[in-house]
Amino acid sequence: MKRLFWLIWGVIILVLVGAAPQPPEEFQALFFVEAKEGSGSRWVGTAFAVSPHHIVTAGHVTVVALRETSEEPPISSEELAPKPGEPLFVRHVLTHKVFVSRVAVFRDDLDFALLRCAVPLPKALEVSPRQPQLGEPLKTLALAIRVGAPNDYPHYVLFHSFVASPILTIRWSATGVIDPSIEFDTPAFYTDKAGQPGFSGAPVLGADNKVLGIHVGSLRALGIVIPSASWAHLIPLRNRTVTGEDN
Repeated sequence: MKRLFWLIWGVIILVLVGAAPQPPEEFQALFFVEAKEGSGSRWVGTAFAVSPHHIVTAGHVTVVALRETSEEPPISSEELAPKPGEPLFVRHVLTHKVFVSRVAVFRDDLDFALLRCAVPLPKALEVSPRQPQLGEPLKTLALAIRVGAPNDYPHYVLFHSFVASPILTIRWSATGVIDPSIEFDTPAFYTDKAGQPGFSGAPVLGADNKVLGIHVGSLRALGIVIPSASWAHLIPLRNRTVTGEDN
């Protein structure tokens, strides 16, 4: 009788686990960027794979990770920009596996950073350099902290919004997160919903699940996105998962 009880209970557990909602496949390409603090680390933003060895994030995420926690704070604007080869730690959002990446490209004017990993990444998202259409539905693969989660790891969030403007020129920069006096004319478009802390660097996808831009910030109730049309060409040609006009 006891054996039958445990057998039935085991079947119930298997059914419940199997019925648990699984994250969309696209989240296999998602990472969070960590900044080292003493013997520990903290999550500073989101990143996503665009090839078997390349990860994209907002440039200011790398600035925060590498400069705000530095024992010797930068004393000039030139020292704020991450240098090629500087190491960054990224953690896979689903497996929590840590990957060591290195800065490959940093564009202050586009708030863009491309990181390279020596080991293969689990999945990459396709990037589309096409122009987003006004009113087009979007979804952002983002991360948010869940109170009580183990180690305060962020959990995945599928964030829906719409394109709320054409591509405009705004005054923006990646290093402006530390030095607000640094500004460039940066192409961007707005969405109808502001993001949450930690959304920076998250991929903004169209209905076809192709990346149309990077979430970099918010302005009142609007989200700010740097369109992929302005940075897709910075992904090395032989490693691109870029489709559309740029293919």
